[in-house]
Amino acid sequence: MLGGQLLLGDLQPARFGRLAAEGDILPAEAVDHHAVTVSSEGHDGVRIVAIRPGVVDTAMQATIRSEGAAGMPREEYERFVAYHRQGELLPPAVPGCALAVLAFYAPPSWSGAFLSWDEGQVQSLVRRYACSAR
Repeated sequence: MLGGQLLLGDLQPARFGRLAAEGDILPAEAVDHHAVTVSSEGHDGVRIVAIRPGVVDTAMQATIRSEGAAGMPREEYERFVAYHRQGELLPPAVPGCALAVLAFYAPPSWSGAFLSWDEGQVQSLVRRYACSAR
């Protein structure tokens, strides 16, 4: 018998339309499909949730800002630069906190769901179990 939980990160840009520069990154729809398929197999105690982490301030974001102008369509490059300039990039700990709480406390009824780190039901768990968002 299997037990435990599995969180699947969603590739956020793919969720809202593929980026020309993202190449062969696994589409978000595949992550969502995997969560639904595995959760529907009925393994006792296994919960699988696909998570949209938001736009996180990572090394990849810094690389996009420093090198992306040469290899990305201008509109896409400017969108990523604007995220940084406008302070819209999340510190990794913010969605990371939500992911950690979900790893331990996601209710069985959420198995197979696609959730955003900042939606109400997720943040309710986050507030209950220790972390604070933003």
